[in-house]
Amino acid sequence: MAGISLTIPRSSPPRLKTPMIRRQRGGKLESVSWQEALDYVATRLSAIKAKYGPDAIQTTGSSRGTGNETN
Repeated sequence: MAGISLTIPRSSPPRLKTPMIRRQRGGKLESVSWQEALDYVATRLSAIKAKYGPDAIQTTGSSRGTGNETN
């Protein structure tokens, strides 16, 4: 899709200002520090890798935008 953009202003009230974690399926989101959020992600990714193997995790990125070019 050429020319796609998100036009949510940086000061928009619904915009997240801190990381949030949902610790259980269906649970409430809770605001956490950046350090806690990064630790949580690292722990969860390590658990996924241990249970399902390294091929269970995929990353994507691009210098041209969102990374959707690889999909």
